[in-house]
Amino acid sequence: MNPPNGFTYTVNGDECCIEHSRTGMGCLNLFLGTWLTGWTFGCASLIRSYLTGGKMENGEPIPLWFVMAFVGPWFLVAFLLLYSNFARKCFRLTADMLHIETRLLLLKWTVSIPRGTITEIQQIKDGGEGDDSFPSWGLKIRSSAFVNTLAHRLILFNNFGRTNRMRSILARLPYDQSEWLATILSKWSGVTAFMCPKPESEPRKAPDS
Repeated sequence: MNPPNGFTYTVNGDECCIEHSRTGMGCLNLFLGTWLTGWTFGCASLIRSYLTGGKMENGEPIPLWFVMAFVGPWFLVAFLLLYSNFARKCFRLTADMLHIETRLLLLKWTVSIPRGTITEIQQIKDGGEGDDSFPSWGLKIRSSAFVNTLAHRLILFNNFGRTNRMRSILARLPYDQSEWLATILSKWSGVTAFMCPKPESEPRKAPDS
């Protein structure tokens, strides 16, 4: 099964390394870039008014919380745009472990999932519903254990006490990318992957190993 655009893989003995660079979703990236450009000018103007003693419509000074309410979304969208264009993932499959390394510019973090703890592989539709006009799909894995760094334990604090955690390993991508990886992980782990309905087709499952 040939990998779709964005994926490359190498096999070295019992180990397989799957590299993923984000491709596609150009319309979404263009939308985020356009939005961020306009929002940047708006935030710059608001910050300048705040620093120079600008007033609200009722005559009161511009409060800091009002400025942060506009600046906060700027940081969120800027991060999403950076991640969408520059994030790189490496899925390293060994005999008993799945290591997922994510790199974003100078940042890098790794999560390891023991093969025997994986109980569910599920493709999800994470875009194109409601007001979202950009159809996209992601991939999640349920596992009873994650081997995380200290940073990841802090990030995942909301999962404290849960015996089965669902973790997103791909998001906001064309259908074929998460479908391909789900099929590979299904064969490797022996766990059936549940797929979303293919665009203009019926739902199906990845073949069992």
